[in-house]
Amino acid sequence: MGVYIPSTSYKLTPLNKLCLTLMVVALNVLALYAGANFTWFILPAYLLTGAFGAILAYEKMLFHTFLALFLTTGISLLIISTKTYILPYFILLGIYPYIKQAVLRRLPDLFLRFFIKLLVCNLLAGGCYAILLFIFKVNPLSALSDMPLYLIILILEAIFLLLDGITTLFTRVYDAFLRKILFS
Repeated sequence: MGVYIPSTSYKLTPLNKLCLTLMVVALNVLALYAGANFTWFILPAYLLTGAFGAILAYEKMLFHTFLALFLTTGISLLIISTKTYILPYFILLGIYPYIKQAVLRRLPDLFLRFFIKLLVCNLLAGGCYAILLFIFKVNPLSALSDMPLYLIILILEAIFLLLDGITTLFTRVYDAFLRKILFS
């Protein structure tokens, strides 16, 4: 897995960047809304928001990444009745794609890149879990309470691998196909 550097043949104008950011916001809000209303869809919805956010991170648009994060969170707070569904997006999935791209661009060693991404994802997920548990008094793992802890950790790490793979796949699809369609 090599590092993808955006090709320079498609230079994004400020209007392109704004449109791309608003498109990502709309897709994220739609995914979060669907996940909040259809509980069976919450994990795919979270994974989709991570994949959509990977577009802005891939284009090195730090300001637009955080603009999309705050706009998505704000709009979602207005339309989603259960506010705890938004917290994992705000803490973990809105930030992780940009951190992933920064790690991919700066670290040459494959093992070190994977370890740093895993560490960051676990720290962000732990922070999200702590906020849900201690501030909102909601235990997100209550449905899994009869499972051993090591099995829960393995499931969460498998979800991380899935998130990492989906963001990589979506970035490659964006670079190979969508970028040409949107900005040619």
